[in-house]
Amino acid sequence: MKKILYYIILFTVFSARVFSQNYNIKHYTVQDGLLHSFVNDIIQDKRGSIWMATGGGLCKFNSVEFTNYTKKDGLNNYRLLSLAEDDFNNIWIGSLLGINVFDGDSIYTLKSATKRVLALKKSLDGQMWVASNEGVEKMQFNNGKFITTKLPYDFGVIDFENIFQDRNLNSFLVQTENNLFIGLNNTVYDYNNKEVKKIKFDKNIKVYSACKLENNDVVFGTNNGVFKYNGYSLELIKNNRLNAFHAFKIEYKNNKIWMIGNWSETEKSALYLVSISLKDEKYFRKISDSNGLIEKATSILIDYENNIWIGSNGGLSVLKGEEFVNYTIENGLIGNKIWGVYQDNDKNVWVGTINEGLSIITNDKILNFDTISGLPDMYIGAIFQIEKNEFLLGTAKKGLCKAEFVPKLSRYKFSQLNIELNIGNTRVDCILRDRKKILWVASSKGLYYSNDGINFKHKPLFQGDSNQVFIQKIFESSEGDLYIGTKQMGLFLLKDNKVENFLNDSKKELGISSICEDIQHNIWVGSQREGVLKIDNDKCNWITEKNGLKSNLIYILQSDKSGNIWIGSNLGLDRLNCTKYNKTKEIDIRHYDTNDGLQELEMNLNGSIEDSDENLWFATNNGILKYDYHYEISNRIPPIINLLNVKLHSNSVDWTKYSDSLTGWNKLPVNPVLPYNDNHITFEFVGISFKTKEIKYTWKLEGFDKQWVPPSSIRQVVYSNLPYGEYTFKLKSSNNDDTWNKEPLEFRFEILPPFWAEWWFITISILLLGMLIYFSIRLRMNALIKHQKELENQISQRTEKISLQKEELESQIDIVNNQKRQIENIHLQLTDSIEYAKRIQDAALPLQENLQSMVADA
Repeated sequence: MKKILYYIILFTVFSARVFSQNYNIKHYTVQDGLLHSFVNDIIQDKRGSIWMATGGGLCKFNSVEFTNYTKKDGLNNYRLLSLAEDDFNNIWIGSLLGINVFDGDSIYTLKSATKRVLALKKSLDGQMWVASNEGVEKMQFNNGKFITTKLPYDFGVIDFENIFQDRNLNSFLVQTENNLFIGLNNTVYDYNNKEVKKIKFDKNIKVYSACKLENNDVVFGTNNGVFKYNGYSLELIKNNRLNAFHAFKIEYKNNKIWMIGNWSETEKSALYLVSISLKDEKYFRKISDSNGLIEKATSILIDYENNIWIGSNGGLSVLKGEEFVNYTIENGLIGNKIWGVYQDNDKNVWVGTINEGLSIITNDKILNFDTISGLPDMYIGAIFQIEKNEFLLGTAKKGLCKAEFVPKLSRYKFSQLNIELNIGNTRVDCILRDRKKILWVASSKGLYYSNDGINFKHKPLFQGDSNQVFIQKIFESSEGDLYIGTKQMGLFLLKDNKVENFLNDSKKELGISSICEDIQHNIWVGSQREGVLKIDNDKCNWITEKNGLKSNLIYILQSDKSGNIWIGSNLGLDRLNCTKYNKTKEIDIRHYDTNDGLQELEMNLNGSIEDSDENLWFATNNGILKYDYHYEISNRIPPIINLLNVKLHSNSVDWTKYSDSLTGWNKLPVNPVLPYNDNHITFEFVGISFKTKEIKYTWKLEGFDKQWVPPSSIRQVVYSNLPYGEYTFKLKSSNNDDTWNKEPLEFRFEILPPFWAEWWFITISILLLGMLIYFSIRLRMNALIKHQKELENQISQRTEKISLQKEELESQIDIVNNQKRQIENIHLQLTDSIEYAKRIQDAALPLQENLQSMVADA
């Protein structure tokens, strides 16, 4: 009895749920800045901004911030119904009380207590068609005045619900090359500039919406599918899924029709996508609140980047593409922390989780298994099909387990293999079968292999390897070599039954997380510290954060058939164009994050596959992520640049003081001329893109900057103390696909020189300086002449004095000379007297001597 009960539980206890998937849908509500929850109409202006007619007024969104306008700003009513833009960039706003026109500076109104403006459409001659509960008229707005011409046709009593929440939003205007199609009261009228006629549908058909195709055919959304009208006849677009479908709103772009509708007037409306292209008749999308769409949708817009905007009674949604979809618990999975991913031969996708069980995604439902269902371990990291109904499961604690499908009972049976590998706690991260039919198992106890799928043996990687090597990844190359990635001992290569450590000594302890081979048969290795390694003729080339990777912590490497390597990390997905890298060494990386559709940035170890339809599946910590390259539209549309403001000295100014005219929505000056002291200029700008937040800007001020500044995300630039001269500010932006504007935005201005730098001032200054120099020289010369004359007079006087002194001196010299001569004469006389006396003495001396002699003798 116990055994019977065991098998009943084993074979019958599992859950099966019809599944859905989450698309890349972003919601905006009042908390994000939206003015009001009721969004009745949406348009995109020529500058890229999204405008919304809401239950509380007018709302503008430029991808960065919301700007709201209410009755305080001049609207004639806060309950708005319709929007349009004319050739002069004015925004026309239909309300419960008539018409408003906003030119960016002022709101002009044509108020009517009874006119509910239901639809607006620009006419071929640039005027505006207006559909209201009072009929259809053509309006012209010029210099603040309205000129109205009513269409001479009785459309009958046009219903309008007084309860705003229950309002009828199924009136429309569609302008083609020759005709205006008018939808009122679920009836369609065709106006060809001469007469109005009804387009006849079957009696039970109600027409809710319409849109124009490229060839000017018109598609009508009805209560029984979609009809195409070529100007002469109606044709039902055949699609069994649209039988009895109520298409309340409809838009067309890129061969696809997007509709808001349902199959019952009582159920919630949802968004549906139908392709009318004969190339893909099988294509069908059905997106509702279960897929992430906001409830109670009311309006639809396809913007210039192909994003799908949905207005509702609960806010605003935008679908940013179909390439990424997510599966989570909300969509039927057993858990969100995904680890192992595998596709079996029947195209079912197996999803293993981290301690949450196992899910199998089939065509129409998801099967879930846990320990109550007989699953040996709630941790499933590796899945591999060995026979038609037999699978091996790699677990975190129970090692290698087996899942077997029992066709008679339509149930799975689970068991743990009785092998040496499973003794104790064993983790299995990867399972593969090589070209020789050998099964290989990467485990926390090393590398194991089996020739028969029953007996598993340990394969040592080096001498002394006794089950201590933690192996995370094994991969067989196209040449039959087996690459083995370990957690702490680097990369090994098993070739010709010989094992060698592939990395050099500095990388031998590196953790290897993932390995793959590109379409040119190059081997790529992901590490948990150093980024990505490409093995090129036994040479190692590393690509890291310095080369453009978002993170060096790699969990996933997955090649695709388009020549890319997908790199999963803790910070999202990077797509490396390896074909370009192999050929030119140029590193071309495209990063994907939550803005692109990822609900979780962190990937999980080795959790990726490429399925039979070339879709990629990635394991994340918030569900399984599916990528379908068929629906990825390369974002080759650059952001639309808007110059929001130009400030002087960091303040907004009245530009009429500096320019004869203002232009553009933001009323900026045309070629302003600034005085020399207003040379501190600030430019504020935004690049509008709803596809990505990663907008880069580069700019150059011609006349000042020598080259373009390096790209950055800065949306403001300041130039201070600019010298006088003529300048042109040039600005470009790019999206996350590195698509730049072909032509830059330009803003020209001139800074006048100071008065002392003007030619006339310089001329006068030169003349004055010349005159000053001349008169200075003249004064100097006169002073010198005067001084010279004074000197000459002084010299003359002194010369005369000197002459007198000379004469006096000469006279004194003559006296001296006379005195000298007299003295000389006296001296001569004295000398003569002395000589005469001496002669007398000499004559007397001998007598004396003789006397003395005589005396002596005596």
